[in-house]
Amino acid sequence: MKLYKLNFESYLHVGTGFQEETIDLPGSDTLFLAIATTIAEIYGENELKEFCNTNPILSSAFPFYKDTLFLPKPIGLELLFTEEIRKKMKKVRWIEKELLEKGELREAEIYGKFLASERIQDVYDEIEIVRHTKDRIKELTTVFTVRAFKFSKKSGLYFLYKGDYDIYDVVKVLGEVGIGGGRSVGFGKFRASEENFAWHSDGDYGLLISKCIPDKNEVQKLGKARYMIAERGGWTENSRKRKLRVLVEGSILPCDVKGRWIIERVNNLEIYRNYLAFTLPIGWWSDES
Repeated sequence: MKLYKLNFESYLHVGTGFQEETIDLPGSDTLFLAIATTIAEIYGENELKEFCNTNPILSSAFPFYKDTLFLPKPIGLELLFTEEIRKKMKKVRWIEKELLEKGELREAEIYGKFLASERIQDVYDEIEIVRHTKDRIKELTTVFTVRAFKFSKKSGLYFLYKGDYDIYDVVKVLGEVGIGGGRSVGFGKFRASEENFAWHSDGDYGLLISKCIPDKNEVQKLGKARYMIAERGGWTENSRKRKLRVLVEGSILPCDVKGRWIIERVNNLEIYRNYLAFTLPIGWWSDES
């Protein structure tokens, strides 16, 4: 597994337009589309097909602080704690990687949305930026606000990748172009670095760290899983992609759930949407937890 750190040089806005009321970090499907589009623009369609044929598996983007990586809180984790701690845990969104890997959750402290072994601060802020557009014909100015993430110098986002295709140069080019909305005004630009990633845990169940759509023959395996479902849509070539219901990060799934590709036609183009499962086994979890 490879790990790519994204050190943002500007604000990050992820969504289908400038005026969403909520924002979120880039999902695995968003990252795949951005990387695939960059490959097609640099190397052409044949190279893009080669990339897709390797069945690349990407995680969604998660925060890091200095050398500490964070992963999404497993769904239902609060049930492992006392009632007093359970209320505090509801506010937690991110958990230090080593704590999840070893299952040593009770030895950590809560810092805002983060559960960590040492104090952290100033990872990111969600801010509102006032912007305006001007109608050149009527000369009318429209003022609106943009919600975006602002990361500290000590923090940023990272994602994991499993695949035979070398994407490092592509990710560096993507950083110069930017990801998400507002790229025309400099949003979403980052500096990328590559590292190896190791996970020292094993088990039958794992933490889902990507968006996932199970194959039809895998649905029956979800009987003892813990998961949440969200809708994913978006735009391609000025046409809206159909909305899909997907399992989201933080779900607990059997590790043999692989997920699948969704292929649809938009304006006579075949659009590949990657919903392969990326799970990290957690040995301390059992289906009786």
